[in-house]
Parts: sequence; structure tokens; C-alpha cells
Amino acid sequence: MEKIKFPVNSPEEVSLDKVKSDRREIDRIVMSEILGLSDEDQLEVYRAVIDLVKSRIEKANSVERKEHKKGIDLEKLTENIIREIESFT
Repeated sequence: MEKIKFPVNSPEEVSLDKVKSDRREIDRIVMSEILGLSDEDQLEVYRAVIDLVKSRIEKANSVERKEHKKGIDLEKLTENIIREIESFT
């Protein structure tokens, strides 16, 4: 699996003018008009979200993934069932 890369090196690189205009308009309505957050508060929200996402991506990249088995190992299943039946006799 390909590792995920994050486009921003640090949350401090974020600024309100770098947010996509359609996203920014929705966020402005919610954060400013509804929640009453100042521009500086909104910037802190963006930075906190970016920091959280970056941390999650780094964690995901650091975990080794196991291959999932495709299908059931019928031989192993049969052996386990026989073992269980034998334990009752």
C-alpha cells in the first residue's frame, strides 16, 4: 500500500486565504455567523484539524499492515471442529 503524504509541513503554514473559496465560505458561515468565532479563532480551528489529520496520517503510515486472507481455510476449519468434537468425548 502506498503511504499517504500530507501537503502541509506544519499547521503554522495554514492561512485563511489558502482555504478553497467554496469551503471557506461554508466554514465562515458556520464558524463566524453561527458559532461567533473570530478570524483568529477560525485559523486555530484549521490548524488544530490539520495537526490532527497529520498525526493520524503519520500513525497510519507507521503501522505495518497485514494481508487479509481471501476465503476460508477449510482444512484448518475441519481440524478445529474435529478437535472440538474429540474434546467432548
